[in-house]
Amino acid sequence: MHTLVVAVGLGAFLVACSVAFTVLKSAGAAYLVFLAWQAWRAPVSKTPGKVLDVDEAHLYNRGLVMNFSNPKVVIFFLAFLPQFVVADRGAIPLQITVLGMSFIGASVIAFGIIAFFSGIDGQLLLLSTRAQRA
Repeated sequence: MHTLVVAVGLGAFLVACSVAFTVLKSAGAAYLVFLAWQAWRAPVSKTPGKVLDVDEAHLYNRGLVMNFSNPKVVIFFLAFLPQFVVADRGAIPLQITVLGMSFIGASVIAFGIIAFFSGIDGQLLLLSTRAQRA
């Protein structure tokens, strides 16, 4: 999504238009405060090792909203991708899209590794109610 935003020029619009950028930042900040409140109120499993019921679709959608409302990501893509674009090599939106897809591929590998080890660590944390509260 962020690659598309930069490729079609919306990223530059967000940075240039202070009102739109402020709205995006405010929405992102409000959503992070909401997520923090939800995490603070989350229940702790009374039975160590038992996983609480989790709606995976809800967690996925929460991640999407959090990512799309993060203005730092748009600024990163706006500052990072154009550095590698060469106007003589073809359509700039296509080059940005290819670069963005390369970034996505590398991110899937890196975050996949992080998710794998987080799953292992998460199972260990479930063994202690004290660790869950912390």
